[in-house]
Amino acid sequence: MWLAACHSSPPHRPPPVATDSGSSVPVTHDSGLGPTETTGDTGPTATVPVECEGLVLGAPRAVEVGADPVPFDTRADGLAWFASGDISEGRNPGNTTVVHDLGGALVREDPLGNLWWVDAPDLYRVQPGESPLVFATGLPAFPHLYQDLEVHPHGSSILADVVVGSSDRWVTYVDPQGALHATETSALASPLAVRAVTWSHDWLTLWVGTDDGLWSVPVDADGAPDWSAPTLVSALPGSTMWIEDLAVDACGGVFVSETRGYGRGDLVRFDAPTGTWSRLGGNIDHGYGTAPLRFGRAPGEETRIFTLSGGWSTIRRDWLSWEVGVVAPPW
Repeated sequence: MWLAACHSSPPHRPPPVATDSGSSVPVTHDSGLGPTETTGDTGPTATVPVECEGLVLGAPRAVEVGADPVPFDTRADGLAWFASGDISEGRNPGNTTVVHDLGGALVREDPLGNLWWVDAPDLYRVQPGESPLVFATGLPAFPHLYQDLEVHPHGSSILADVVVGSSDRWVTYVDPQGALHATETSALASPLAVRAVTWSHDWLTLWVGTDDGLWSVPVDADGAPDWSAPTLVSALPGSTMWIEDLAVDACGGVFVSETRGYGRGDLVRFDAPTGTWSRLGGNIDHGYGTAPLRFGRAPGEETRIFTLSGGWSTIRRDWLSWEVGVVAPPW
């Protein structure tokens, strides 16, 4: 859980604005959102052909990471971000430099190689080789528990949180200038018990995962949601299914990391064009908390999606990955 911390805040300034490529499949893509099994420079952006008809979804495979910090993709400079206990960067878990002394599970790397994380009341961003910046401040600390953080190509971001000990759910949109726009979604005219959010593959809507289903919310060009008109797209395919995290692919599919009880669940994909669900398995152990779903970036890994699995029962952590035959949406 996130607690307010006393620390000296770095200077506050917004990041550079990135533009949406507007590409259609096949796409040129550098998602920057996934762990890989390779080391070294990820190389130039690769062109990955995507065929959205007749996708073949593969079985999961595991790579044990034990007690080491969890690596993100190796960057173009040969270093990688690590986020376990501290936010650090280095060539391997045994050779890192701490860039922020408070870590946590709610960390995201964007396709530009920037790392984002929450240490309430602040939302941080750090670019490779630079010092962390406070991009936004004013986020409420405990009992608010932040469950999701997503980053938009235009420099905005969005967070979902619950209030411990209550049924209150909040979503906070952070605009490209760092201003906070918080909405208590559980108090809307049509209450939404939000658990996770992610923008659609075309950046035109926001997918919202709730206790009862997948919803669609319209957004503006910078990704700001319009909560006046949420639409239920699909109920969840099981009464015991809880959404832990969401990710989208370039074909409009929505991947769901789920929990079915006792802290375990599978990777599930909702095909928005057909309205059908597919269960990919995995028996994900959420005992150490939810890790975000991430697409690979290294050559050969672009069509794999990853998540972290591990708990007190196993005393180990594994990266689970699935071959899904499709890449992340282009930035």
